[in-house]
Amino acid sequence: MAKMEQSTGIDKPEEMARMALERQGLYRLLATVFRSEIKRDLLHELLSPEYLEVLTTAGIDTRELVSLKPNETLLNDLSLEYSRLFIGPGHHVSPYESVHCGINGGSLWGKETSAVKKFIEGLGFKYEKDFHGLPDHISVELEFMAHMTDLEAEAWSNDDEKTALILLGRQNEFLGTHLGKWIGPFCDQVTELAEGPVYRLFAILTRDFVAADQRDLSRLDAELKQQH
Repeated sequence: MAKMEQSTGIDKPEEMARMALERQGLYRLLATVFRSEIKRDLLHELLSPEYLEVLTTAGIDTRELVSLKPNETLLNDLSLEYSRLFIGPGHHVSPYESVHCGINGGSLWGKETSAVKKFIEGLGFKYEKDFHGLPDHISVELEFMAHMTDLEAEAWSNDDEKTALILLGRQNEFLGTHLGKWIGPFCDQVTELAEGPVYRLFAILTRDFVAADQRDLSRLDAELKQQH
């Protein structure tokens, strides 16, 4: 994130809105990747030349992806890989914050789960009626950040700097107390356990993107506090 100008040290509102929308798009994509098995349309998008170029620009080595064909065989392989990585049986990577951050390995519906639920609902968000998962699933936390950055972009577009800065502060808080605390170990485990390149490379992208976003938001928050 670029440093801000003027009294708050922020970029012009239109530039901040653009950056927020870019962040929103990536958070939403990552949420989709980790929510469930990759579907046909998403696979075609992920392996398109345009998107591979985006990944390359983000610093991801896409050479292993270029040779993949978005066919039924790959879809089936990815479905099996998703189940093996995140569901089991056998050794797998838990996609829940409470398991990674809880004492002695944690458990489902730990105190972290309740804390995430309270944080999200405290900002006025409600879960979809057909949602039956746990609030601290990796996809839910990524989707929450997508919603927050979307609202931030809207605030900047409306020249509502006060609301935009409040939303930035909440994003920084959520990364510091929840997503940012466990995304690194989670992605490292996925990278180590993944057999194919798709989930391994998206785990690397997720880890690096969230870490960079957290650094930028923390720096911005510190700058703003010094000015007030």
